[in-house]
Amino acid sequence: MNTIWSRLFVRIKSFDPVVLVRIYLLLFAGMTLLFEFLPFSPNQGLERWIMVGLFVVLFFLTHSERHVHQVLYAALFAAFVFIMTMIATTTGISSVDAVWLMVMGLTILFLIGIRAVLIWVVIVEIVLAVTYQLSLNGIGPSLITPSPLLTAYVVSSYLVALASIMLVLSLYDLQKRSRVKTLDEGNRLLEEDYKSLVKSQRHKEEFVAAIGHELRTPMSAILGLNPLLREAVAHQPEWQAAVDHIRRSTQQLLGVVNNVLDHSQLQASRLFLMPSLVNVTDLMEEIQDEFRDRMVSNKLTLDCSIHLNVPKFLWLDRARFRQILVNLLDNAVKHSPMGSDMRVFLSLNGSNLHVEVHDRGPGLPKEVGEKLAQGTPLLPSLDHGHLTGAGLGLSICQALVKLHQGRMWAEAREVQGTCMAFEWPLVDTPRSTATQVQSDWVKLKQRPLQFLVVDDEPVNLVVVPMQIFKHMPNAEVQTANLSSVAMNKLTNNQFDVVILDMFMPDMSGQELTQWMRQSGHPHERTLVLALTASSNPDDWRACFQAGMNGVLVKPFDINELLNAIHSHNTRTTRKEA
Repeated sequence: MNTIWSRLFVRIKSFDPVVLVRIYLLLFAGMTLLFEFLPFSPNQGLERWIMVGLFVVLFFLTHSERHVHQVLYAALFAAFVFIMTMIATTTGISSVDAVWLMVMGLTILFLIGIRAVLIWVVIVEIVLAVTYQLSLNGIGPSLITPSPLLTAYVVSSYLVALASIMLVLSLYDLQKRSRVKTLDEGNRLLEEDYKSLVKSQRHKEEFVAAIGHELRTPMSAILGLNPLLREAVAHQPEWQAAVDHIRRSTQQLLGVVNNVLDHSQLQASRLFLMPSLVNVTDLMEEIQDEFRDRMVSNKLTLDCSIHLNVPKFLWLDRARFRQILVNLLDNAVKHSPMGSDMRVFLSLNGSNLHVEVHDRGPGLPKEVGEKLAQGTPLLPSLDHGHLTGAGLGLSICQALVKLHQGRMWAEAREVQGTCMAFEWPLVDTPRSTATQVQSDWVKLKQRPLQFLVVDDEPVNLVVVPMQIFKHMPNAEVQTANLSSVAMNKLTNNQFDVVILDMFMPDMSGQELTQWMRQSGHPHERTLVLALTASSNPDDWRACFQAGMNGVLVKPFDINELLNAIHSHNTRTTRKEA
């Protein structure tokens, strides 16, 4: 019965308890007045008006939850005294007013609990026995002479009535408990299924991340060594074409791997942005160069233009912005007829960056265009010769644009082709800052910086220094294939930049960074960058927590390295100033 009280009163407690007690007081005062004006009610005006006055006083005393229980107990006690007075001054234990004792018992049951009801029954039985004994002794007015049979009938009627109500409520409670038990069991099974799904999803993410890591590492080597191979066959055009084909195929495979990994992270809401100042002109030229061979082979033309109102440097996540443009252009190349033209146009729409990609393809299906306009997430679907749905690249683009707090839409035309457009708000970058950054980058490439590259993959110890020398000819690069070797070099040499692989056989990159960040260490403030093929945000977060300044994702991008060095130098200069 404690359970039924708690469950039934839980709903009542969703209201203000002060209001509930005040309603109870008003109802009891109203019933008292009702009996005062009924024609068959005995004339007990003074007592009833005293009770009404007492309930009104208690009504105004109930002004905070702290006083609710005290007022409730006072009201029950006052009502008990009043009812017993009515019983004693009318027909004794056979009085009609005795029914209120049962009503009060139900009130106590719902507002206080079963134990209070049992105490209440004992008190009432004692008081009724005393009243009966007083009536036998002729004390107090009584219209009916009590007899043992009548007394037993009244007392038993009271107990049977209250017990019947409690029995019904108990049966209801048992039925309710059975239903709740069934629901709890169902909820438990659902929770187990949910935990199983979460565990399965986590294993899937870990598997995809592991596969991506294993694929990115050799692909970064292929892309890094491709320029050397191309130079070796510089006088053999047919071999150069084969080397270019290897590069394009590797880039295409890398794009698919990146899309799969990013799709998994976006679904789990674990992908985050890493904005920096980006030279938009250089980025557009880089993308145009990447698609040049495909344009020639498909007899397509690509025009990349930037409006005059777009600053040369913008605060963007370079990798994500590039990924969006590459995916959109990749779709445009796939579905554009030979001999047609394509166009990329960048402009500012107020404070938003506005980008359009035009092609002469068959156009998007109507339902895909509607989903883009409404912001409904696109689901990847296969394409068998015709554009029957949204591919993985397009769904990735939509999610990345939304991650930038922007929107994406399409204007499909069956004859003229498709215009894919997106825009998102930009962080204002003063032109003076952009000019200074451009000047700093030119000076940075000429500085004789000291690099230490730590990686257990021999090919990375070749590719990374090669790319550094290509863009920073005056730099000096040392390498280490173990963390212990790196610790020895860090102890005996001073470096400007340390590039660490996250996963090393003897000591992880995070542990090596923590060793460097110890107070008094000569490399306590040296720029440390993680070099990893992992796209897991938890791994990146672990790098930052260990004290690293940034993360470089394989394949190695020299622009990300230059931006990290410039940002670190800028922060260091400000701190020293």
